[in-house]
Amino acid sequence: SPRTASLVSQSPAPVPGAVNLSTCLAAAKLHSLTPCSQPQLNHARYDNWGNLLAKTVINGSGENLAALTVDSDNHIAGFGYDPAGNMISDGTNSMTYDAENRRNPTSGTTFTYDGDGRRVAKSDGTLYWVDDDLRPLSIGTSTGSITKDFVFLGSKRIAFIALSTGNPYYYLSDHLGSTAVIGSGDGKAIEWEADYFPFGNQRQIFTNLVNNTYQFTGYEYDSSSGYNYAIARFESGRLSRFLSPDPYLGSMDVTNPQSLNRYAYVMSDPLNNTDPAGLVGGGDPDDRFFDYLGGMFGGGGGECTINGFGAPCGFVQGFIDDGSVIICPDNDCSIFNHTFTQPNGRGSYTLVPGVDGLIWINNKNGEEISDEAAEEIGLMIGGDQLPSQLPVGTPQKVWNPFTHALKDAEKRVQKKKCSNFYGGQGLTTLQSTHYRFFDFGKTEGGETHEGFNVFLNSSDNGPFMSPPKSFLGINSSGIRSLIILHELGHELSAITGFVDDAGPSRLSINNMHSQEVIDHCF
Repeated sequence: SPRTASLVSQSPAPVPGAVNLSTCLAAAKLHSLTPCSQPQLNHARYDNWGNLLAKTVINGSGENLAALTVDSDNHIAGFGYDPAGNMISDGTNSMTYDAENRRNPTSGTTFTYDGDGRRVAKSDGTLYWVDDDLRPLSIGTSTGSITKDFVFLGSKRIAFIALSTGNPYYYLSDHLGSTAVIGSGDGKAIEWEADYFPFGNQRQIFTNLVNNTYQFTGYEYDSSSGYNYAIARFESGRLSRFLSPDPYLGSMDVTNPQSLNRYAYVMSDPLNNTDPAGLVGGGDPDDRFFDYLGGMFGGGGGECTINGFGAPCGFVQGFIDDGSVIICPDNDCSIFNHTFTQPNGRGSYTLVPGVDGLIWINNKNGEEISDEAAEEIGLMIGGDQLPSQLPVGTPQKVWNPFTHALKDAEKRVQKKKCSNFYGGQGLTTLQSTHYRFFDFGKTEGGETHEGFNVFLNSSDNGPFMSPPKSFLGINSSGIRSLIILHELGHELSAITGFVDDAGPSRLSINNMHSQEVIDHCF
């Protein structure tokens, strides 16, 4: 049985010292090819946690950053942060964040985000048409008129077309994907040209004949704040860090402690690395973004724990990835506790998460008892009949109803129409899901949580244990498997399109999703 973990914040591990960043930012301009007469040399000072504390000009007209102090949470002293670790003030800008940690200024131009967390509008009337690969294909106005169409080659933005004139303009980018030059369609003129400091702060705009907001590594630059929009969060070139902790815990690598600093930009190597979606780490940035949107882990304060004990979040993530740890819903691991009192009153025992799985504790002396002793006492009665996808300690009353419902669901997802509805992944997902029973009361059938964890209602009056005679035309014998298949739709929401349908206010959405399952699988 898996261990349980609460994931609420991150504590980074130490990384070493200082580094010199040298760039010849004025060299080899496309229009002059003049060699750099004076290299721009900065000395960057870091603390043991990988936080950039100062940037000092050693040679030329490089970039300065006054000395900063960073606290034990990797927050910059004197700046404001909310409980989730998002920066809410930097001495100049004031910001607020919604429940999904999406940033908005407290004054001036504000933003609108879609259900997938992508910025799709600004209060100044700007509208964005964004595709499923996170690419803004067009920009327009609140009246619905499109002013620019963008042209991509794969994930690389190569041109835009100004619809008012029909003229194309071409992006010429450096090795990081930063826009260095925008050329006219006929190739005869430079319409826009700029240089950047290593972490993305604008060094100088040399030519500015067309409006261009897509600049450092392709990020959209917000001139009102000086921040770069990195999709999942915002980056500050001046501060050389993100404003919010990395919400994608999959980016942590226990073999690379610097990855545990959740604010650092590309682990402080901006001359060689990029972070297209604000979710630094291996793999495709689009996949990482949608994993994050799927609610796998979210952001937040607090500390990471395993079975109530503090642990490095990178190690917790590793345990989650290999299936030996599951995340407790709302960080409340108490729902996994089961207490058993012997009928003769001779003993009371509680099943709790242990380091190597669920264990029985003798409530009299607090000591762990072995599986053999638990079986002898009678704590594991009928253990051979316990369904493999339920943890030891699951009430025996749910065993048979669950087994029959799961087998029926497995048969249904192997039929062509039902299989296609789940993208061919229904059976394998059912077989890899961790099911838990919890008393939700009378109305709720189940809940789906991150990491393929489904909680079913163990209440004697709930729809799983006491199915109604009929629901949307399905009789009581099929309702339990309908509940399991409904939750499967949420597990595979990227395929089925299921959205949050919990609670009385979303009953119509819940019924709509159930009807979809019925139409395809019953």
